[in-house]
Formats: sequence, structure tokens, C-alpha cells
Amino acid sequence: MALLSSNLQPEAILVDTVIQAEGVVLVRFADTAPRLVRGLERVEWRACLDLRGRLTTVSLRGLTRAPVGQARGLELIAKASATLRAANAPPAPVASEPD
Repeated sequence: MALLSSNLQPEAILVDTVIQAEGVVLVRFADTAPRLVRGLERVEWRACLDLRGRLTTVSLRGLTRAPVGQARGLELIAKASATLRAANAPPAPVASEPD
């Protein structure tokens, strides 16, 4: 939980949703720690995925003046994760021509 927090304090994190799919974990949570940037929502989506053997995270937060709803947030973080996975997929093997 500490890794989700802006101040590395696990007690500041309130997990709302966890979705596990093949190769990715999506987490929606609220970070109650003091905001590092004014105007950010407290609610955040975070995607954790393996890209070529490296742990990669993607974060999505709205602004307090333009919040991101739960359904839209899930849609955006899932699309971003899928796009990153596709862009980092190993190259397809080249088919050899028959002799």
C-alpha cells in the first residue's frame, strides 16, 4: 500500500476496486495524504503490468474541477495499458519461405 501513497504511508490509502486480468492489475483507490499538486482528485486509478520483464505502472487522476468518473477512469486506464502492452509486444517471428 505504501507504494500507492504519495507520502509512502500505507494508512493514507483506501482501496476501492481491484481488477486482475491477464498480465495487468488495475487498482482504484483514494490517497488521503496531503496532495503534492493542488487541484488533483484524491481518487486515482493505477495499472501495474509486466512489459518485457519490467514492472510498469500507469496512473490516472482527474482534476477537482474536471473529475474522472469511475467508468471513464476504468476505460482510460484499461486502454492505456492495452496500448502499452501492444507497443511493447515481442516482434512476431518472420515466416521463412518454402524451399
